[in-house]
Amino acid sequence: MKDPIEFFPGDPPWGEYLIKLLVITASLSFAALLLALAANQRGVARKLGVTTLVVLTPIAWFVTERHTGPWKAFQIKLVDFEGKARQALQRCNQNYDCASDYLDTTYGTTTFQFTSNHRPVRLFIRRRGDRLAVVDFGHGANAVFDSTWMLTVYSD
Repeated sequence: MKDPIEFFPGDPPWGEYLIKLLVITASLSFAALLLALAANQRGVARKLGVTTLVVLTPIAWFVTERHTGPWKAFQIKLVDFEGKARQALQRCNQNYDCASDYLDTTYGTTTFQFTSNHRPVRLFIRRRGDRLAVVDFGHGANAVFDSTWMLTVYSD
């Protein structure tokens, strides 16, 4: 069985940097496209449009992948786990060890399997900023995700 490490966002998380690049590139390309059209330079505008499309397609694919298929199922599991973790923390007066024990005994170890030929990743409770769920991809690779946008908040 393969390790789920191929799903690990990496350290640093390059995908998140690509998303920022997507926004910057799209903004600059749109402005340049408008300037080229205003100057009646249709050939330049066409070349700029094709180049922008070629550059932005892989980045857009990454963004789309994080919101479909196994990542969408993972997002649902992550949101559910964060809710349970908040309840466990309230029940245990903000004691993380107690909350972790409570989650394990009440719900069992929370895992998620991206594909059938990979070992499952494990979710556990730990505070990283305002996030509670840490995802253990194995071999010391851990990550924290923003459960709304599925962007990597932290990885090691």
